[in-house]
Amino acid sequence: MFKRRISILSLIYALVFMLMIGRLVDLQILHSNEYRNQGENKRTRLVQIPPVRGRIIDITGKTIAEDRRSYDLWLLPAGVKKVDGKRTPVSFLGENISTGRIITAASSEGGQREFHEKLMLKDLEESKLVSRLSSLLGMKTEEVAKKIFDAATGRLAGDEEDLLAPRPCFEDVDFKAFLAIKSEKEDQFGERTFDAIEPKIGAKRMYPAGEVMGHITGYVGNLTKKEYTSLRGEWVKGEAVPGKEIITHEGHVFFALEDMDPNDYVDDTEVERSIIALRERTRAGKTIHTAGYFSNEIVGRSGVEQYYNQALRGRHALRLLRLEKPDPKGPRKLVAVGKPAQSKNGETIQLTIDLDLQKDLYRILEQAVNHDINWSSRVAPETRSACCIIMNANNGRIAAMVSYPGYDPNTMRENWDKLMEDPRKPFINKITQGQYPPGSLMKPIVAVAALDEKKIDLSTEFLCDGAIYLGKRKYTCMHHHGHANVIEAIEGSCNIFFYLTGKELGNNLIYNWYWRMSLGHQTGIDVAGEYAGQLPYEAKTGFRWPLGSTYHISIGQGPMTATPLQIAVAYSAIANGGNIVRPHVRLDHSLDNPISEIAIDSEALRIVRKGMFDVVQGSQGTARSKDSAHITGLNLAGKTGSAEHKKGRPTHGWFACYAPFEAPEIVVVALVPEGGYGGNSAAPIVKKAIMRYFNYREPTREEMEAEPVVPEVDPMDDEEEAVG
Repeated sequence: MFKRRISILSLIYALVFMLMIGRLVDLQILHSNEYRNQGENKRTRLVQIPPVRGRIIDITGKTIAEDRRSYDLWLLPAGVKKVDGKRTPVSFLGENISTGRIITAASSEGGQREFHEKLMLKDLEESKLVSRLSSLLGMKTEEVAKKIFDAATGRLAGDEEDLLAPRPCFEDVDFKAFLAIKSEKEDQFGERTFDAIEPKIGAKRMYPAGEVMGHITGYVGNLTKKEYTSLRGEWVKGEAVPGKEIITHEGHVFFALEDMDPNDYVDDTEVERSIIALRERTRAGKTIHTAGYFSNEIVGRSGVEQYYNQALRGRHALRLLRLEKPDPKGPRKLVAVGKPAQSKNGETIQLTIDLDLQKDLYRILEQAVNHDINWSSRVAPETRSACCIIMNANNGRIAAMVSYPGYDPNTMRENWDKLMEDPRKPFINKITQGQYPPGSLMKPIVAVAALDEKKIDLSTEFLCDGAIYLGKRKYTCMHHHGHANVIEAIEGSCNIFFYLTGKELGNNLIYNWYWRMSLGHQTGIDVAGEYAGQLPYEAKTGFRWPLGSTYHISIGQGPMTATPLQIAVAYSAIANGGNIVRPHVRLDHSLDNPISEIAIDSEALRIVRKGMFDVVQGSQGTARSKDSAHITGLNLAGKTGSAEHKKGRPTHGWFACYAPFEAPEIVVVALVPEGGYGGNSAAPIVKKAIMRYFNYREPTREEMEAEPVVPEVDPMDDEEEAVG
C-alpha cells in the first residue's frame, strides 16, 4: 500500500514537472516574441505627427486657404494605470465616469444616448477638470462639459483601447490658458487635474477671402465616428468587416485612400511593426485595417477642400517613444526610437480663379441684389439672391464664380444655425447646385439641332400671331412677331417659332441634343457637390409623351432643369465650334482638353450666332438696350431667358452670352431666381462682369464723336470672322 502511494505521488510530481517544462517552453520559445512585444508595448508609446494641410492659391499666387498656428487642447478620455498591481485603462474624466460609461454612451443612439448624455454631463459639470477649464478658458461650465462629452463619445469607442487615443476638443484657445495648462502638466509635483487634457500646437484653417470664396473652397471638419468606422472597418456580431478604400457622397468620391508604406516614414523595423499594429485591429484572431486614416484627421467637407482632399491632406507620420532611464539615477523618460519620422505636408493647389475678379464679381452681385434689380413685391427681401460665372469658352477654366449670398468658412461653425435657417440657402452654390428651368436659353440649342439635322433652314418661316392651339390647349408667345425666320426668332425670342421647330425636330432628337450639350448630367467640375439637373427620360423614349410636352421643352420649360454651369458649357460649345469643355478651377493643363467634340454644321453655327448677336445688337433684340447687355464698342452674342417655375410667382431671370463675338474668349452666365425678365435682371450683371473682365470702359459721347465711325461687324458677311 505504501509503495503504491509513493508511485502515485511520483507520477503526480512527474506530471506537474512536465507541465512546468511545457509552460516554460511555451513562454520562452514558442511565444517569446509575442510576450516580449507585449512587454515592449507597455513601455512604448506612438506619437502622431500630423502634416500641414496644403495651401490653396489663386492664379496669381494670392492665398485663398492656408493653415495658421493655433493652440489646441485635445482630450485623452483614458490612460493606462496600475490598479491592484495590474496595468489597465482608467478613465481620466472623474471617479464617477468609468471607461465603461464612456463606451456605453458612445455606442448609444436616440433616446438612450440622450439619457446617458444627461447623466454624464451632470457628473462632468461637478468635476474639478471642468471647473478649472471653465475658469481658464472663460467658458460656461455647461459648455465645457458638453465639449468634453462630445469629444469623448464622438469618436469610435468599441473598447477601452479606443479611449487611449487623443481627439480634438478645444481649438484655438487663448495662449495664456494654453501655457498655464501645459506648465501644470509638466510639474511633477503639481496636481493631476489635467491628465485628460493634452495641449498641442496645431493648425487652424483660414480663408482670407471669407464668403467671397466660400462656395469654391468649401470647408474642413473632423472625421465623424461613422466615417472613420467605415474607413477602418468594424466588428459586427464578432465578425470582422473590412474598411472601405473609397467612400462616396452624393455620387462623388468623398475620401480616396492610398496604401501606407511604412518605409515612407522610418526604416526601423520596430516602428514599422508599431505602425502596422496601429493600422490593424485584431479581435478573436481576426484582423481588419484602418486604411491609413486617423480618427482625429481633418478632411474637406465641400468644394475644393473635399474634391482635392487626398492631395491637400498630406501624409501623417508616427514616432515611437520608449520609456527609458537615460540617467541610471534619474527618472524614466520617453525617448525616440529609430530614425525620426517625418510627415509629408499637403500639396499646394493653384486655382484658375482670379481672386481680384472674384471679389469684384461678388460686389457686382451684391449691388444688383440689394439695390439695382427692380424686384417684384412678391419676392421678400430676405429671399433675394443671384449668381454668375465667368468661364473660358475654349478650355473650361473658370475665372470667377459667385453665388450670392455665400457663407464664410471662417465663422460658419458659430453661425451654423443661422445659415441653415436662412431662406436664401447660402450653403447652396447656385452655379453648380441650383437646378432651374432654363427657359429661352434653350432656343439657340434647339435652333442648332434643327439646322444641323436639316429640319429647317434660313428660309424657313413660321407665323407668330401670339398663340397657337393644340386641341383646346393654348400655347402663347409674349409678342406678335409675324412671319419670322430662325435668326429673327432668336433675336425676338419667339415661342411660336420654337414650338413648331421642336415639333419638326421631335422629342427624341431634342433630348439627344440637350444631352450632348451637357444637360441632364454632371459636367465633371472639380468642385464637390455638383448636381446633374433634369431631363425628362420620357422625351427620349416617347412613352406617354404628348406633343404639348415637346412644345414645352423646346423653349426650356416643362419637366426639365439645368444649372448655370451646364448652360455655360453648352454656350461654350456654340462659341468654340462644338467642343464640350470640362469646367475646372484647378490650374492643370491636362484639364484644359475638351471632353468631347460635337460635329456641328458650320452653317448652322453661323446662323445661330447671328441670331444671338442680334439679341444684343439688333433693333428687336431682347437685350439690346444700354440698361441691359449692350456695350458700346464691344460685341457680345447671347440670349435672355425668363423661365416660369411656379404659378403666381415671378419668372427666373437668365442671361447667357460669349464675348468678344469676333473671337470668343469667355462665356458668362447669370441667373436671378424670381428676378423677372432676364433682360432687365440678369443681363446688366453680365454686362458689368464682362466690362470688369476686359477692364473695358465704354467711350463717352465726346470720344465717339471725335473718332471716325467704324462700321459694325456683320456676322453673316464672313464665315471665318463669325466663327473666330
